[in-house]
Formats: sequence, C-alpha cells, structure tokens
Amino acid sequence: MHFKYQRRITDLDNNNLLSKKQAEYHQNKRDESQLKIIEKSEMIDSFAIDYGIYFGESEKFDKLMREINHWKRPEIPNFREINNLTELNIEHDKHFKNTTQYILKHMTSAVGNLAEHIKAEL
Repeated sequence: MHFKYQRRITDLDNNNLLSKKQAEYHQNKRDESQLKIIEKSEMIDSFAIDYGIYFGESEKFDKLMREINHWKRPEIPNFREINNLTELNIEHDKHFKNTTQYILKHMTSAVGNLAEHIKAEL
C-alpha cells in the first residue's frame, strides 16, 4: 500500500514540496507501525520456539500456528483513481490506520491464543 501511495504522489506532483513532506511523514508512520508488527511477530516466534523446546511435537499447536499464518489479509487500495494530493493523503491515512489496526489486532490475538495454549499445557 505504501509503495502505491508513494508512486501516486510522484505521478501527481513530484516537484511539490508539500507532497514530499507528506510522503516523508507517511514513511515515518509506516516505519513506526512496522516496528510494532515486528515486535508482535517476534513474540509469536518466541512462543513457538519455546513450545517446541518444552513440549515437542503437537498437532494441536501446529494447527494453531497454521491458523495464525493463514489469516485473511486486508485489501490494499490502488490510489490510481485519486487525482488530488489532499484526497490522496486522506485516503492513505484512512487505509493505513485501518490496515495497521487490523494487522495488530490479529497479531495480538495470535499472541494471546499461543499464550493460552501454552498455559493449558503447563
């Protein structure tokens, strides 16, 4: 999504200082969100490794991991139909927030499910 946004800003007005600042702002927001998502992913990986070390093979745990890995991905907008920088920024903000919240909600739920599964095994 972020690449499509950057490409569209360049298509609309590559020389516009405001558009460059806006693109930089969105890049920073994207980086912050990426760090949060990576943190959740590392927690999932850590739980999976710990489970394997302490409990070994488990079909139930493997099924849970498959469910976590095969989740419904959010739709990514194209932004090609938008011809105005202000509208583009508004749409990007909206989709970015929704997508980030969706992903973080899934990751948080996955961490919780893994923690509950491990607690049940103890």
